[in-house]
Amino acid sequence: MANTAVRLPDGTTAAGILLSSLGTISAERLASLVIHEAFHVWQAAHPSPAWEANELDALTYPAGDAGVLHARAEETACLGAALSKTDWQGDAAKALAWRAVRHGLLSARQREYEQRAETLEGLAQFIESQFLKGLPLLDPLAAVSLGIRPWAYFSGAALAFLLARSGEDWQAEVMSGTPLDSILAAQLGASDRTSEITPALAEAAAHAAQAHTLRLEHLRRQFEALPGKRLRLSGSKLRVVGFDPLNLHALPDGQVLHTRYVAVEVNDGRLEVLAAQALAEGADLLNPTALSIASVPEPSIVGGRWQIQTATLRADFPAARVRATLDGWEADLD
Repeated sequence: MANTAVRLPDGTTAAGILLSSLGTISAERLASLVIHEAFHVWQAAHPSPAWEANELDALTYPAGDAGVLHARAEETACLGAALSKTDWQGDAAKALAWRAVRHGLLSARQREYEQRAETLEGLAQFIESQFLKGLPLLDPLAAVSLGIRPWAYFSGAALAFLLARSGEDWQAEVMSGTPLDSILAAQLGASDRTSEITPALAEAAAHAAQAHTLRLEHLRRQFEALPGKRLRLSGSKLRVVGFDPLNLHALPDGQVLHTRYVAVEVNDGRLEVLAAQALAEGADLLNPTALSIASVPEPSIVGGRWQIQTATLRADFPAARVRATLDGWEADLD
């Protein structure tokens, strides 16, 4: 993403937009991104369970399940139809019925993550779209290939636009922690009537599920093929203290591939990977058992410290805990 909001150590919140990643952009579009980020600052200043999306739960989201992806595509089509009509309630009810199908295939924590992401990011997207005087982009064919968090931007914004049509005070319910889809369902009444299955969407979902599996295999092979020496950290006290939720991938066998950023601390050491890749092992994202980094340059030994300081890698460990191997270095940090 080109923009991000972070909580600073003193408790204040800062929002940032990486201009270099935007390319050519209109003043109006840039202003909409600033407004999006300003809303995140407002959210941070007004705590609510609505914003508490646990990014760890996104790792287990079944992005390779064709049934989940198909139901999402059908829901997206129904949301788009609802937004395009003045008599929108019927299509909105069908969207919620398809959502119920998908939610039946998810765990409680996965469902909650989706709903929290919709209030966290979907509402910011809603504010941004209002400023641009447009509607969220709802492409059912594209929806099958989106990760759960990127999709929540558009689904959450769509739900907010529909709620805004009701004229009721739905914002107060959101602040209390009620998900957007639950508020809309209460307004429309319960219904389990979905639209007819769209064969093209079912086929697209099957292809997307297969492509997701193949993509994970490709990412692993890419990491394994990276040139140069490698650094492997291991230990029971490794702590991930920073990561980019939009650029990590849960691989089979309890591995997580960080493709943009990860920071790790352990006892008297720290590692930070920026704009590069790292492969973590272990089912717990925040407490991996090992971490491997490729393309590692030669370190410096300064005052008994094993150190690297480059644009993509910063490492600082006790030199006595690091040993040379045939393909690089290994640090046993227990």
